[in-house]
Amino acid sequence: VYPNPVTTAFTIEQLSADNKNYGIEITNMKGEVALSSSLNESKKTVNVESLQRGIYLLRIFNEKESYTHKLVIY
Repeated sequence: VYPNPVTTAFTIEQLSADNKNYGIEITNMKGEVALSSSLNESKKTVNVESLQRGIYLLRIFNEKESYTHKLVIY
């Protein structure tokens, strides 16, 4: 996931060679989902211009695994 911190958009590159379908959720510190999408290609750019500045949690998940990263939007 890069860049982080981000201003307008960030890119996710899948490390998995099998190209599983993943979901993406960005939640604010209250636990509210601010943005959700899917990741079914090896590289995806996610636009966050509609989100307010702040600290969010980015969750990338599928039916077997889940990864959570801190995402800073400034």
